[in-house]
Amino acid sequence: MSPSTLTNWTRAIARAWRPRSASTAAGDRSLTFGCTTWPRPPTAGGRFDRAHEFVVRRCRPAQVSDRFSDSSRFQLHRTMPRFLANPIAVVGLAVTVFCQAGPAAAQVAIESIVLRPLAEAEVPARQTGVVARILVDEGDRVEAGAVLVQLDDKSAALAVQRAQHERDRARVTAENNLQIEYAAKALEVAEAELARSEESIAKFPKSISRSQLDVERLTVEKLQLERRQAEQDQQLARFDLQVKETELAVAQRELELHAVRAPLAGVVTLVRARAGEWVEPGAPVMRLIAVDRLRAEGFADVADVAEVAAGHSVKFALGEAGQIHAGTLRFVSPEIDPITKQVRIWAEIDNSQLQLRPGQQGQLQYDR
Repeated sequence: MSPSTLTNWTRAIARAWRPRSASTAAGDRSLTFGCTTWPRPPTAGGRFDRAHEFVVRRCRPAQVSDRFSDSSRFQLHRTMPRFLANPIAVVGLAVTVFCQAGPAAAQVAIESIVLRPLAEAEVPARQTGVVARILVDEGDRVEAGAVLVQLDDKSAALAVQRAQHERDRARVTAENNLQIEYAAKALEVAEAELARSEESIAKFPKSISRSQLDVERLTVEKLQLERRQAEQDQQLARFDLQVKETELAVAQRELELHAVRAPLAGVVTLVRARAGEWVEPGAPVMRLIAVDRLRAEGFADVADVAEVAAGHSVKFALGEAGQIHAGTLRFVSPEIDPITKQVRIWAEIDNSQLQLRPGQQGQLQYDR
């Protein structure tokens, strides 16, 4: 039963307690209370407490006082001990019942929680070269994919241009059908000439010599081979075009590697490279951290995390000011430190307003 409902019951008891007469109040332990508006008891059948037999039943209209609402009118009859013949005693009983309703959920507070970046990166150079330009400063906020450092890329740009020209030439060759068309046309003429010769011999055996007919047949076979060769040459040209397109993609990739880009959105905390310096692949040139979401990490007693798991809602309280920031528990270590008898935990804390900074310490709170 909620505190507000209990308060209404208590006030109604004190307001409604009126014996019918002095003799009834003095000699009869079964007292009739006046009609009043009464909240429905929390148990079935109208019984609130079996030990004291509180019973509520609806009044007849003639018994209802005009000062109470017509929507809900009840008459209370109770058989009770004499020590409860005072409304103050009833109030005390109600408060006792409320206090014994059960304890609230326990709140756990873990101290010495440290904020760390949820995501950070030492951004490396991806290509050998000289640093041409540094495009950001320490403290700048950058988006993922933004160019941070530009290496000298003149040679790589020329390689891209050359690959483009070679690709274009291969495309022209692959799309050229003249050889195939010429071979097909020559074959068509030779086949027609051979057909006429064979028809003439059939009608006039002496009109064409056998050797001339063999030459015409050989010409047709030669032109068939030339057409087939032209088709194969065009197929090879198409393969060469694919090779040139791949070479162009490689050259463009090499050019792109001269631009050092941000792998994540965040804040530049350290610039390691300087313009004019020579860098090798893998050498860190800049450090980034993400600050919109932070990692609250620390150690907790085993008993404090026995009933929670990843996904549990938590709050991070910062210092004495008590600034509260919502978050979610992400990890509870399955290992117990043999010395401290504690487990490592960390939670993801929302910092979209950028009120928190990595390195701050506070308290992690949650209900269990």
